[in-house]
Amino acid sequence: MNNTIGSDCFSKLLLERQDLIRYGIWNGIDNDNLLSWKKNFTNDEEKIFAAYVLDLFVYRNQQHMISMLYDILTRHLNNLWRQDGNPLYSETNTPLDILRNKYNNSQIRYIGAYKSDWPQTKSGFRIIHLLTHHLDICEKWNTTIYDIPKLYADGVNTFLIFDDITCTGKQISEILDEIDYNQFPNARFYICLCAAHEIGIKKLEVQCPWAKVVCAEKILDGTTIFDSIIPKILNLNEDVTIKEWYRDFMRKVNFRGPNIYGNGDLSMLYAFCESVPNNSLPILYHKTEQFNPLLK
Repeated sequence: MNNTIGSDCFSKLLLERQDLIRYGIWNGIDNDNLLSWKKNFTNDEEKIFAAYVLDLFVYRNQQHMISMLYDILTRHLNNLWRQDGNPLYSETNTPLDILRNKYNNSQIRYIGAYKSDWPQTKSGFRIIHLLTHHLDICEKWNTTIYDIPKLYADGVNTFLIFDDITCTGKQISEILDEIDYNQFPNARFYICLCAAHEIGIKKLEVQCPWAKVVCAEKILDGTTIFDSIIPKILNLNEDVTIKEWYRDFMRKVNFRGPNIYGNGDLSMLYAFCESVPNNSLPILYHKTEQFNPLLK
C-alpha cells in the first residue's frame, strides 16, 4: 500500500474485502463481522492503521489449504526427497501417489502433529481430515508418533508429520521431543506445513536437524505491519513508534492479554478458515464490549 494512503482507502479496502467474501475467497469470514469490525475505528489514524491491517492480512480458506497440501505432496516434498536421496523419490510417482496406494506402502507413514492428550480441536487433526477426505490419501497409512518404534522395526523408514503452520516452532518442537531419534538411525522425518514462519523454521533446523521442514508458504521475518508503516503516516510525534501507538489503541479497546503483539512478538496478520495462530495480532480476533472481532 502506498504510504500516501488516507482514511478514504479504508472504505475502498472494505469494499474490496466484501468482494472477497462474496466470491468465496474469504469463505469463513462473515460480511456482518467485517462491517462490525469497521466500527472499531473512528478517527483518521485508526482508519489508516485498519486499512493497513486489511491490506496485509493473509487469509487461507479450506480450498487454499487443500491446494497447499497438494503442492507439498506433488512438488515440494518430492523435490526434497530428490535432494536428500530418499529412495522413495521418483520422477513419475509423487508422494501423493504413494500415499494414495492402498496396497503397497511398507516404507512410509503420515502423522498428525498432536500428542495423545491434546484435544481434537488441534489443527493436526484437521489437517489429517483434509488429507484423507479431500486428497484421497489412504487412511490406513495414518499413524501417531507413539507407533513409530514398532513401525520402524517393521521396516517403515519415512515419516511425514503434518500441521497447518509453525510460527515460533514451539508446538512442533514439543511433538518432536516425544520422538527418540537415536532409536531410528536410518529413519527420515519430514515436517509438512501449509505455512511456516522463518523464525520457526530456523528454530527447528537448530533444535531438530534430523527432521526436515517443507512448507507451501514461507512467512519472512521483518515483514510485519510495523515494518510497513512509517510514523508520519499516522501523524505521530517523532518519539512515538507505530508499535507504541498500536499498544495504546489496544489498551483503549480493553485488550488485557499477554500477547498484544502476538505470541513470540511475531505480529503476524495471518489466519486459516478454522483457526487463527496466536502469533497473529489480536486486532483480528479480540472481542469485548468495546471491540468487535473480524474473525470468529
